[in-house]
Amino acid sequence: MESIDAHSVVIFGVLLVHVIGVIVVAVSTVVLVTALLVVILAVRACRSMGRAPHPNKQIRSGHILAAQRL
Repeated sequence: MESIDAHSVVIFGVLLVHVIGVIVVAVSTVVLVTALLVVILAVRACRSMGRAPHPNKQIRSGHILAAQRL
């Protein structure tokens, strides 16, 4: 059985580094997309809460919800 030569070790090292790099990029992408989704949902929630009428505030006729018009 022949021993492992330097070329095989280098090829294996390069392959290992590339696989680890792909895994790091994939995990980073998943984390960034998840964070972006959370931020988008939080901003939408804050904006929708800002549009809701306050209990002590009178609603002007132009701001009546569609469900209240029926």
